[in-house]
Amino acid sequence: MTGSAEVRRNSKQASVGSRAVPDVAAATPLSQSSARAAAFEAPSLPDRRKRGLLGEAVLRRLISTPTSDAVALAVTLFPFRGSTVTVGYVTCAWLVLFVGEPGHRRLSPRVSEDGGWLVKRLALTLVVFGPWAVLRLQAGRLMLVFVEATVLVVAARAVTYAGLRRLHTRGLLLSNTLVVGTGVVGQELGHVLRDHPEYGLRLVGYVDGDPPAHVANQVVASPEELSRALRELAVRRVVVAFGARRASQMVAILRACDAHDVTVYHVPRFFELGALPDALEHDDVWGIPLVRHRRAALRPHARVVKRAVDLLLSAAALLVAAAPMAVLAALVHASSPGPILFRQVRIGQSGREFEMLKFRTMYVNDDSAITWSVAGDPRLTPVGAFLRKSSLDELPQLFNVLRGDMSLVGPRPERPHFVYKFGSGIPGYTDRHRVPVGVTGWAQIHGLRGDTSIEQRVRFDNYYIENWSLWLDFVILFRTLRSFRTGG
Repeated sequence: MTGSAEVRRNSKQASVGSRAVPDVAAATPLSQSSARAAAFEAPSLPDRRKRGLLGEAVLRRLISTPTSDAVALAVTLFPFRGSTVTVGYVTCAWLVLFVGEPGHRRLSPRVSEDGGWLVKRLALTLVVFGPWAVLRLQAGRLMLVFVEATVLVVAARAVTYAGLRRLHTRGLLLSNTLVVGTGVVGQELGHVLRDHPEYGLRLVGYVDGDPPAHVANQVVASPEELSRALRELAVRRVVVAFGARRASQMVAILRACDAHDVTVYHVPRFFELGALPDALEHDDVWGIPLVRHRRAALRPHARVVKRAVDLLLSAAALLVAAAPMAVLAALVHASSPGPILFRQVRIGQSGREFEMLKFRTMYVNDDSAITWSVAGDPRLTPVGAFLRKSSLDELPQLFNVLRGDMSLVGPRPERPHFVYKFGSGIPGYTDRHRVPVGVTGWAQIHGLRGDTSIEQRVRFDNYYIENWSLWLDFVILFRTLRSFRTGG
């Protein structure tokens, strides 16, 4: 670091206690003297401000790269609108630009960084439509359209980015932003966000549990209060800076953000040494690199798809398994006195209790809610032992899936007694309840069921949640069905 830069940093740190505190308070309904307490006593946002948020959302859509690309391609199409080759090329070009496009997500979008990506995407479309154009004797026209589309799209983006920076500088379309951590980097980020509104981030305060005295009045919440602060302050961006908290605590903070419609960034470790991810995955604000945190895979639209698949497959499975289930029910009834179905309270998504159904595999007893089942349990009936070994005792849980208590695939639900016990002693255990519990799961197909390591189950369950995909669900279901067939 140069000497002038060092002097500037020291002067900022020395004066941070008196700098720009009104800027933070003015952007939020918080008082300066007791920001943390007032943050949750004051109303969330005035009604006028709520109406303004809707207008801003519409304006953000209009001033965006998908819109500018569409306008540029429409202008390209106009002189050649009679050509089916041109219409097909322009339509395909907009689709390939829209899918996976990184520019509209960046805090500091630059045409110089978009150029290579744009040319490659538009050239890909050219390759797709090239043979068709040759067959129709329109190859020259297609090349002309390609060149014109590239020039117009780049120009439109330049205008869009310049317009966004101007609007941000004038205080429009700014996103309320929280900085997690009040260390040196966190404070420097605060200075940058206040001094450079062109990035579109309005600092509303810091999140920290033990801040330095000179920034304590800018802290609007402790890490434990983060979820509520995100709602109260209409936060749209969260920036996680260096701090004294352990990695496990930071994971909890990042997971809390997943439940809200916010974009999360973090300052990468060792960024001073150039340890940065791919250029499309990181951003920067005034020389401080930020990595965009990947959102949880099971976002609201994905949950709708998962639920639809659950309903379809569970209904079909019940139709196919109706006759075998009737036979199993008769065997359970004949094996010992008691009900055919065993009902037990389990903990599901978000800690909600529900009654899980299974074929009864034990003689009737009163301690099933607090006694851990192990191999060779003397309470098992002969029929029950077979049902458990083959996992056929789980078939009635298809009704739980239809009812919405469970999913076909997810972390296995546990009894309240053990949830409270494991939740207080095993890191990450309660994180399993972020998604619907399942009839089968990633841990189960790896043999982690019954009397096996809870810590390992937690590791597998959280891996599944973080890496969910519909394909992974089908893989788990296939491997579960295979274990039925082989008796594993």
